[in-house]
Amino acid sequence: MTKLAAGAATLALAALPGAATAQQQAVDEETGPVAYANAAALKVGEKGGSVISETQRSPLSPGTSRLAQSRTTVPGTDDERAAAGPYYEIGLGKHHVAATLKDTNVPTAVARADYALRDLARKNDPTVLEFQGAKSEVTCPAPGSLTGTTSAEKLWVRHGGKLVSVKLPSGNEPLTLRDLPLGPPRDVPDAAAGERVTSDVTISRISSYDDLLRQEQWRSGDVTVAAGWQVEIVTHVPKAVKPTKVTDAPESPEAKSDDTAAPETSGTTETSETTGAGEESGTASTGRTDPATEQTKHTEHTEDTGDVEDVVTRIVLGGVSCSLPQDFVAAAGGDGRSGPAVPVKIPAGDGPGQAATPWGAGLLGAGVLFGGAAVLVARRRRPGPGAE
Repeated sequence: MTKLAAGAATLALAALPGAATAQQQAVDEETGPVAYANAAALKVGEKGGSVISETQRSPLSPGTSRLAQSRTTVPGTDDERAAAGPYYEIGLGKHHVAATLKDTNVPTAVARADYALRDLARKNDPTVLEFQGAKSEVTCPAPGSLTGTTSAEKLWVRHGGKLVSVKLPSGNEPLTLRDLPLGPPRDVPDAAAGERVTSDVTISRISSYDDLLRQEQWRSGDVTVAAGWQVEIVTHVPKAVKPTKVTDAPESPEAKSDDTAAPETSGTTETSETTGAGEESGTASTGRTDPATEQTKHTEHTEDTGDVEDVVTRIVLGGVSCSLPQDFVAAAGGDGRSGPAVPVKIPAGDGPGQAATPWGAGLLGAGVLFGGAAVLVARRRRPGPGAE
């Protein structure tokens, strides 16, 4: 029983979080070495909505924080779709998104995944762009030797009704693909109904911390390096034709005798009426004519101004960074590997969140420890043979 109790106590200490590194002081949460890893983030316009998936932060003691495999799309909830729009979806294949603090206190981060950008308004073939084997990685061993790399095995783009392979951007040079069959992430007021909408897509590697899409809790340091893929989408949405002059007019005899007569127009442009409230109230054009309105109004002149609204969407895939204080010196360690996985994450979105704490393992270890101690005490207090 004594050996059993001693073994239980040893098991308990091994189960406690951070027990293996109890002799090593935790790094400073505000200024110490730190790494972050994010699977995907999306922002619509300068003042539009944004979605940032859960960001992993390296623990304060050696360990690794990993994104759960349950995250498969961005947006992934109703709230996220309401913020970013109902049409864009980023699919994540099997992924490895992790932020690590090594036993030398060196922070690293990595994001590996297959990414598929889908336009859900395209019912039959929604995937428009796809990264195969994308990887972004950063490591910060010393203030003067920070490194960041961004790579992928293949890039596929929809062209001519099918996905075709295109060359990846070279170095820090961007790759621009024009007239892709990709609409905007959300409905655009006054968009011309039935018009062909295309997008210009620019793909580049992230080289600056400021290019990341990140939550407020994601911080930099005295020296910082970042990596990831950036996809900027400029969608050209034709605006509806607007009537420049609408007058009340009595019906002509010809109109009475022909129920299908079209309203008069000048030139070759088509007319469009608004339903409900007029243009002054901000009602969007439907591109259709109300037959009841046709009987009392006709358009004297219409003008197609050629107005196009550009909707800009920015996406960051596999955004990672690591930071160090200027006076950082790596600690002496064994083989440089990290400790066990520790869930430390910033929740999805822009709102504040608290990092998860591994209380379950700690309480389990404490229970085994005190249980073993109780067995040992009971063994010592039991009367021996022949005792009264």
